[in-house]
Amino acid sequence: RDDAHAFPHDLHREVLYELIPPDARARLHARVGAHLVDRYGRAATGMAAELGFHFLAGRDPERAVRWLRLAAQRAFGRNAHMEGIRHLRAALDAASALEAGTERTRAEVELLSSLGQALVATGGWSAGEAEDALLRARSLAVRLSDNEPLVSVLLALATLYELRGEFTRASDMARECEQLAPSGNTEHELEAAELLACNLFHQGSFARALEYAERGVELFDAGAPGGYSTFPATLGDNAGVSCHDWAGLALWFLGRPDSALARATRALELARDPSRAYSLATARAQMAVVHQCRREPEAAYEWAEATIASAARLGYVYREAMGRVLRGWAAAMLGDAPQGVAEI
Repeated sequence: RDDAHAFPHDLHREVLYELIPPDARARLHARVGAHLVDRYGRAATGMAAELGFHFLAGRDPERAVRWLRLAAQRAFGRNAHMEGIRHLRAALDAASALEAGTERTRAEVELLSSLGQALVATGGWSAGEAEDALLRARSLAVRLSDNEPLVSVLLALATLYELRGEFTRASDMARECEQLAPSGNTEHELEAAELLACNLFHQGSFARALEYAERGVELFDAGAPGGYSTFPATLGDNAGVSCHDWAGLALWFLGRPDSALARATRALELARDPSRAYSLATARAQMAVVHQCRREPEAAYEWAEATIASAARLGYVYREAMGRVLRGWAAAMLGDAPQGVAEI
């Protein structure tokens, strides 16, 4: 039977485990991890978290980082953000034991960048720990011989500052990204275009915002089948989806309300891919904003509720708050001012 060798109580296992000398225990963990990788081959990806634990306990930091990073990606892929964050923290601990050099620096940059974006998804754009992680990633990325990791970190930081309303810092970083992006890296071009569309929109330059948004849509449509899944789905908005959103909002301010609604609808269609859960919450919020601008409180209320539902379920506190503010506005417009004020 499968449970023939199970412990009657976990305390028994813990006592026996602690009786094994630390060096012997580490060797056993390393052997178990290696055996599981050999035994399951490609299917071992399904036990990435377990393998990461074994190699971490087995004092094999290189393989621990590899498997823990994969475990985090898999967790984010199913919107289990807190679990993914735990794996990233463990991977960073393992990376600190790697031999100093380029590979260690690169690994730490990638892990810190992912951690910073994940903390934004769970804690909102004001999360101080998210900014700290991204600033640490930036300071390490400048040591590398190629610009691609640095551009990725700058894009994440620029997005963070943009959503905080620090438009000058965000704009400076976005333009730095344009200059540093490796030639032919369409994905980074798309990210920079989306960010500048957002930045210019928030500064009232609607025509220029629309130009960058349209440029981003062109890059998105020319990308891989299904479009780019930039900034891993877990960690932020998909740039192609967001470009449609910024185009829609800019079009309303340019006096084209029907075109604005059509673009917001297109963003929603693109965001319905399960891997774009964060973008779906954003697209729903932006749809509510478009209806708010069009003075259609019934529709705004409906989309605000949809925003709250998806954001609350997955822990996106920033989008949930945005949905509640929009629902409050709609409630007030529909005649229930006390509810609206309380919600806002």
